[in-house]
Amino acid sequence: MGKTYYKIKLYGHTAENSQRFVKDLSVLLGVDEQAAFDLLESAPAVIGRTPSQEQAEHLQQRLALIRGLCLVEAEESDEAVSESTVDQADHGLPTPETYDIEELKKKDSFLSYMWLSALVGVTVIALLVGGTIFLAQWWRLSASYRPASPPPPVETTRPETSEPTVSLADVQRETEEEIEGLKAELQELEFQLSWQTDELEQLHRKRPVPYDMVQAMKVQIAATRERMKQIEGKVYRSRAQLPFATRGTQHE
Repeated sequence: MGKTYYKIKLYGHTAENSQRFVKDLSVLLGVDEQAAFDLLESAPAVIGRTPSQEQAEHLQQRLALIRGLCLVEAEESDEAVSESTVDQADHGLPTPETYDIEELKKKDSFLSYMWLSALVGVTVIALLVGGTIFLAQWWRLSASYRPASPPPPVETTRPETSEPTVSLADVQRETEEEIEGLKAELQELEFQLSWQTDELEQLHRKRPVPYDMVQAMKVQIAATRERMKQIEGKVYRSRAQLPFATRGTQHE
């Protein structure tokens, strides 16, 4: 009469990283990563047979934790059939009897401990960062509402400054230079007024008379004359600041 065996058949995985799955599979089965990789590449593949249904289901649960896709199938086998004929012999995997429940539990506990340690570490780091940000914000707010202390009184002494003395000759020289500049600008305006007057006469001679251009030229002539009056007033005021003895030499 045949004996019932339960084989665990791996079809693949749903993990995001195949390399990580291969590492987890190698730790779970107690083999090197190359053997686990070859096993994954040959999927669907039988990774173990055992006469205990409990062991087979337990291995299936462990594979599910690492996102492995596997099924447990029952099969009848004669007593004469050696258990070493399982598929994992080609991959250097241990025989089904080596999948001890306690060993798998230890491996599972180790993986759980590693994940728990990583989770605790991440939580501690997040708490430290959050606490630092909270304290910085609290300190900033408390500083903004803290009344500012009045600055200490500062005794200032006014330095004694002596007003620069300006000689009469310097004032006279600056005034004469200003008058000369105003005279030069006045001569330029007289030349400009003469040119504008000639242009106005030429516009009047044209037929038909361009009244728009005539009006624009009259406006320019009026502006030039107004500017000349302003400069003449400046010249008069500058001469009034000169000493009486030098006024006669500044007449045009």
